[in-house]
Amino acid sequence: GQEHPANIALFDFVVRCPGVRQEYLEWDDAFFHGMAAVQTLRSAVLVAPPGRVRDDRGCVGAASGVYGVRDSDAFFVEADLCHAVVGGLLSFEFRGWPRAAIEAGDEAEAALRHAWLAAAELSGDLRSFPSALRKVLAFVSSAAALLFQRDDAALNAELWTWLHMLASSPCGSFLEDVLGACSVNRLREPGDLRALHVAMHGDRWPEGRVVFDRAACAEVRLLFCHAVLLIFRMMELLPHQAGQPPRFVARTVEELRARFLAPLRKALDGSAASSWPPLRSAFGALTTVVEKGPANAEERQWLRGARDAFFHFACTEFLIVEES
Repeated sequence: GQEHPANIALFDFVVRCPGVRQEYLEWDDAFFHGMAAVQTLRSAVLVAPPGRVRDDRGCVGAASGVYGVRDSDAFFVEADLCHAVVGGLLSFEFRGWPRAAIEAGDEAEAALRHAWLAAAELSGDLRSFPSALRKVLAFVSSAAALLFQRDDAALNAELWTWLHMLASSPCGSFLEDVLGACSVNRLREPGDLRALHVAMHGDRWPEGRVVFDRAACAEVRLLFCHAVLLIFRMMELLPHQAGQPPRFVARTVEELRARFLAPLRKALDGSAASSWPPLRSAFGALTTVVEKGPANAEERQWLRGARDAFFHFACTEFLIVEES
């Protein structure tokens, strides 16, 4: 890895091997290398053929095209690199990196911010790959909570860039899709979760090759939870407006309302909310705050309470999948 630091495909070893992760932690510049890898991934996606980013057609090296494909040749799509890079950074061993970067400030905090924004942009680029998006959503949501604790003009420039992306670009499409799917799906039985997986991913699995087991059920629910938590985080951060032009703020808030209010109302009246009362409470809180706009101090406290209640429900009940 140190001999080829720009080769982000080597993160595949990081995400798969605990021993490699431990060795990686011992690098002097491991944090900065990891943050730079996210930006390198974003650059790779930007120059990839659009057709390969939109679907699951793989890529092989130029030598394979000249000399023929062998069994040892690697097939990949850019979403595989996302799994490796962002999935690697979400590993247990690196859980302290974001907070340490915030505490260190300066270069470390800036590196985390740039990687965070690159990951947020990936959510629009890789919207055809929900399993990769789940990792992106987890990284973006958890880092946002730390990066934007202060209502600071310098920080808010990137915060409102992200909020505008969610409101008006493909970056927000996946959140809409998740809300739309749960309005007609109870998210309870394995059959429900299998149907949601097909709705979100497209059924790319060869017939009979993959068993939709407990782990797969939990993964679909986890994807849903990351999407809902990201919407909570988005609404909690709306009051951070220092240094932002009021007209831009007002327009972005209105675009967020136009994009997410109707799907949230459908989700509130939908099958998942009827099947899970805590989901109804979460959707109710989000519908209220999206309709109203930026919350005052008292409303922010209430919104944090609603988010914490959803998080507790997800950890203690929703993500525990019983044997069918």
